[in-house]
Amino acid sequence: MKFLLSLAAICMTLGLCWGFCAYIPSKGKQVDGRWVPSDECLDMYDGVSHPIGSTWNSSHCMRCSCLDIGMRCCSRYGPSYREGCKAIMDWEACEYKFYKLEDISQPCSP
Repeated sequence: MKFLLSLAAICMTLGLCWGFCAYIPSKGKQVDGRWVPSDECLDMYDGVSHPIGSTWNSSHCMRCSCLDIGMRCCSRYGPSYREGCKAIMDWEACEYKFYKLEDISQPCSP
């Protein structure tokens, strides 16, 4: 039983370490003395407007969703490690590429 409890704790800890999310509440506005929620979200990374209900990938490797209550963005990558390799983020593919420590021009084999 202690083993299962320890395993569950480790799994939860790893889940928390591998990613993160940010939430930005909807701004909305006052119209004729009444609060009207916004009908779009402004991407905090790209400055582009997105309609409510849409989901997109930002240029900062974040997966974002526009909801009527605000915008939520979560990372699409997490920390990575391979023995004898250096991890370098490929911002186009939103993933880490691994290169040999002794020669970073040479990719590590998978």
